[in-house]
Amino acid sequence: MLREDADATADVVASVFRGEDEVNDEDLDKEVRALFYTLEQQNLLGIRRTEYKFEGQTRRAYFWRMKELRDDDLERSMSGLSREDLEALKVYRALPQELWNRGKN
Repeated sequence: MLREDADATADVVASVFRGEDEVNDEDLDKEVRALFYTLEQQNLLGIRRTEYKFEGQTRRAYFWRMKELRDDDLERSMSGLSREDLEALKVYRALPQELWNRGKN
């Protein structure tokens, strides 16, 4: 994937999730849903299904979530980066999530 395509994809995903852990599939338009299915095939997103009762009928709801990358997955996906850049990414990934969320509230 080209850098500008990756940036655009990351922007779409970030704008849909808005810092949340999951996104309801019903809230997505068809273009975003198609992108999410592509990202699921690349093992970057996952989907959770839940069942509930509504007016006596069993219904299903689907929620998208981002998968966490393991270090070896990160290294494979970032194979074009230098060793220093990979080490820097590992440092950032080791920081607690609370530090990343500080400016959102």
